[in-house]
Amino acid sequence: MENEKKNKIQLYKWQETCIDQWINSNYRGIAQVATGGGKTFMAIHAALQLKEDNPNLKVKIVVPKAFLVNQWKSCLIEDFSINKQNIGCYYGKEKCLSSKPFMIYVINSARYTLARKILDESKKGFSHLLILDECHHYSSQENSKIFEFLFDKQYDLTKYYSLGLSATPKTTTFHSTIEKFIGPIIFTYTINEAMEDKIINDCILYNVKLKFTNKELESYNEVSAQISKLIGILYSSFPEMNKQKMNYDQFLSFLKKLIRTRDEDASSLAKSIIIKLLERQNILYNASSRLSAVISLVDILNKDKKIMIFTERITQTNALFSILNKKYFGKVSHFHSKMEESEKQFSLESYRSGITNILITCKALDEGLNIPSSDIGIILSGNSQERQRIQRLGRILRKIKGKSLSSLFYCYLGDSVEKDFLLNESFKEEREFNLKFNTNLKSFSFPYYEEMAERMLKQVKTKNESLLPLFSKYLKEGTFKNDWLESLNYIEKQRAEATDLDRKNYWYCMKKLKLFRKSELKN
Repeated sequence: MENEKKNKIQLYKWQETCIDQWINSNYRGIAQVATGGGKTFMAIHAALQLKEDNPNLKVKIVVPKAFLVNQWKSCLIEDFSINKQNIGCYYGKEKCLSSKPFMIYVINSARYTLARKILDESKKGFSHLLILDECHHYSSQENSKIFEFLFDKQYDLTKYYSLGLSATPKTTTFHSTIEKFIGPIIFTYTINEAMEDKIINDCILYNVKLKFTNKELESYNEVSAQISKLIGILYSSFPEMNKQKMNYDQFLSFLKKLIRTRDEDASSLAKSIIIKLLERQNILYNASSRLSAVISLVDILNKDKKIMIFTERITQTNALFSILNKKYFGKVSHFHSKMEESEKQFSLESYRSGITNILITCKALDEGLNIPSSDIGIILSGNSQERQRIQRLGRILRKIKGKSLSSLFYCYLGDSVEKDFLLNESFKEEREFNLKFNTNLKSFSFPYYEEMAERMLKQVKTKNESLLPLFSKYLKEGTFKNDWLESLNYIEKQRAEATDLDRKNYWYCMKKLKLFRKSELKN
């Protein structure tokens, strides 16, 4: 029954290619796949394919958080018709001790039990496929204990298969841990590729440039100068650092190692640098323009859309919730780790059901938990890690039939170390734009759109000046919407379904703007 169901399932082209690559890599390796692309589905299909030739195969699925257990279990049962009796879970209070063909472990419970279980089963002739969901979590010294069976001299390595899954598998110790235990990255499927294939929703990215107040900028520059001085001393003390090209995470990792050394001067210096880096980070996160910009942005966005706002601090989440809930009472939820469990569930359920359509969250929802795809994402603040940014983007990219273009607004401070772009993997030119926020006027400028609209209005004036007021009105309305970027079919459908002349005229204007831009791009 399981194989019959598997054979009837239609895979995406990327999933077929990925499985072929995995097979050609001796059933070991990591699939680096965009969030929402279908990693779980692909992995189970690959497991069943391997199981056809290996009837004694035990599939061990490791997940970083408890709520992911049900997502995997549901996929096994509902999508692949795996009998419930063949699935076991091991986490918290639910610890299945019998040997099921499919076992799902949460890493916290797997650290000290999984390796021993695999060794015991291998002595009985079983082989093992380890599927490691969000595999970047398993590089730490504690979490990597699940791989200890690989160092047992009696373990037959020819009976070990592995498949790592992550949109961002690289960590500071990737080569010495994850790659060593799971295998190399054997397949990559990017966000842009997934958009092109219509597997995830198409998205428009807006980089929103903010400014410090004069006082904030003075504090920021003062701390930055102190950091530069301390790092200069560090490089003088450790000249070998000049030969190493370290990113920010690797640099922090190096500092943390220095703190643990017996060299008191080096340890003290490393501590001082980290303290100053945190001080500068606080100035960045707490810049007053962040809250002001997000509140102003929500004011001009379509409140019928699902809007998810990401923050880095619980204090920011609470402050923003307090302000927005007064303005849009009953339409705003918030979620963070310090809330009671019942409060968190109520917030998520309210957002899922549509009772609220604005959800403000701290880091607790960055990864894993299956929540409805949002139409609009706003990153009020975040860390410098590419992983967090990709995970947050994934929250608005899940494909839903009939869903229009998604939007992601990324807020950053212009006169700072913050990147002026969200991802290292650039969006295509037609999908990424820059905005500026004027804190005093509490307004945004969109130079690309405004200049294009101005050129179009000149054309309208030449052809039929009487239409100028109407076009001016609708072009202004469309400034911070994606309507002019939608497909012509979508625009025509909206125009046809409009119940009043005003809306029909609006969509007619958006169509004209789209065609105007298309003609400009050709030239």
